[in-house]
Amino acid sequence: PTPALAAAVGLGLLRDYSRIFVPGCGRGHDALLLAEAGHDVVAVDFSETPITHLRKTALVRNITLESRQADIFSFESEPKASFDAVFEYTCYCAIHPEARGRYRELVAHLVRPGGLLIFLAFPLGVRPSGPPHGIILEELRKDFEGTFEWKLDTNPLQSAPKRVGKERFILFERHGSDPGISS
Repeated sequence: PTPALAAAVGLGLLRDYSRIFVPGCGRGHDALLLAEAGHDVVAVDFSETPITHLRKTALVRNITLESRQADIFSFESEPKASFDAVFEYTCYCAIHPEARGRYRELVAHLVRPGGLLIFLAFPLGVRPSGPPHGIILEELRKDFEGTFEWKLDTNPLQSAPKRVGKERFILFERHGSDPGISS
């Protein structure tokens, strides 16, 4: 699992957030960590191979979670406020920058008022092409303001060795109502 998430879970950051959505979960290391910590996890990836791996690993380790092979935007039809939190790490950077507003609307739809968007921003800065597409923190703040309150922005307590100084741990809290966001 991602060292920054493992540190956050170890500190009890998510103890009040039981249902967690993990978009673009890949092989599911972070989803498994969250489920093992007692959270009700829904992990999604568009690719069959990582979801198959996640399911096999969960079965072998006797971990219960929901995993779906799907486009994350298929969750636009889920009931509003279905999740207490979203853990974002490398899904946002895989989405073309022109679709990032749609991602914000999806997350705003899924997260309950007072819920969290735990956002591990990587890769930081401008990238000439992608994916991964670079993340500019001021653009990120501007895109999510009005829907989420920017609560914390810090270097992660722990990072993978090759990512030290290249990622930011950001916590957003979902506002109670947003007239500009469709539901």
